[in-house]
Amino acid sequence: MFEYGKPVSGTAFFDRSGLKRQVEHFIREGVDFMIKAPRRYGKTSLVLNALGGREHIYLDFRRVPRLSMVPEELLDQAYAIAGFKGFLARAKENAVGLIKEARLHANVDIAIVELGAEIVLERDRATACESMIAALDVVEKIGESLGRKVTIVFDEFQDIRRLECDEGDILEVLRGTLQHKTKIHSIFLGSIESIMTRIFENKRSPFFNYCRKITLEPFDIAELSGELVAAFKKRKILFEDERDFVALLERLGGHPANTMQTMQSLYYLSLERDLPLVKKTHLQEAYERAYYEQLDLVEQYVTEMKSRKNYYDVMYRMARGEAQVLTPQALYQVRRGLVDMGLLVHRGKERYIIADSFLEAYLKGVDLG
Repeated sequence: MFEYGKPVSGTAFFDRSGLKRQVEHFIREGVDFMIKAPRRYGKTSLVLNALGGREHIYLDFRRVPRLSMVPEELLDQAYAIAGFKGFLARAKENAVGLIKEARLHANVDIAIVELGAEIVLERDRATACESMIAALDVVEKIGESLGRKVTIVFDEFQDIRRLECDEGDILEVLRGTLQHKTKIHSIFLGSIESIMTRIFENKRSPFFNYCRKITLEPFDIAELSGELVAAFKKRKILFEDERDFVALLERLGGHPANTMQTMQSLYYLSLERDLPLVKKTHLQEAYERAYYEQLDLVEQYVTEMKSRKNYYDVMYRMARGEAQVLTPQALYQVRRGLVDMGLLVHRGKERYIIADSFLEAYLKGVDLG
């Protein structure tokens, strides 16, 4: 009933109704946009739900160890949209045979198929950056042939910065290529908000003011609580006091993944015990189950913080509402580092929030027993 840890859709997708309509509008109108939010906040789920069944290309830069994989993914997925599944493997194996088949069954001009096959055959003589540009040209031509824009979702876009481009700054190369494409619709998602901000909002960045910008906030508790109560009621699961349920959601801080994991724990608990009525003790037990399932991840965060001077102490004091002891300049540097790690979220001037509600509970030393 409730899913977490992967993109969700359909009845498993909750909240974000207003934002979803905005994203749907951007997609429908072909408006390029970016979304930034901490990991496990539901960026990908939001976009995939807004896309519905619309065919698109999806690139996750966290899973791209080298730039040469980018043109390969672009080509393989672009040709799948054009009706050629498995294009890359088939082109590598027998490009001539693929072209012959394309003459009989292609939904696009045969010249476009030949262009893609040529990129595959010439991949050892071209740089990865040149191949990426050529692959984007193919996507553009497929869009022209189909008479519509082809959407590309660039997930974890901030990680593109670690890929080297022989032709110069990869952001400059990509921006210079995309800005001339009329049949490519780009969506950029990123979980390191500070880097995404520098890419899209710094005047020195090639992507400055390139597209519309969205910051994904935690769940709206008021909106979410009604949806969740209704979802439980459909399965004949009622709450003794709905105020206790709202208090649980507030304790989770609107963190999407932690909230959905706790809801799943509560749902399974209700089924296991055939509960006629969910009480406050059951809500607490569901929270504990979800918390301990994520404890390894939380302790990993803590280990990472303790490996850097003052990081853990600053977060510890923040979680407990204690005064910071560092100088303003040192505190700023540590907070900036924690933001870059994705553990702290900056929301203007001196306002920071801990990104993960389970991490915050751990730092507070909350007794869950």
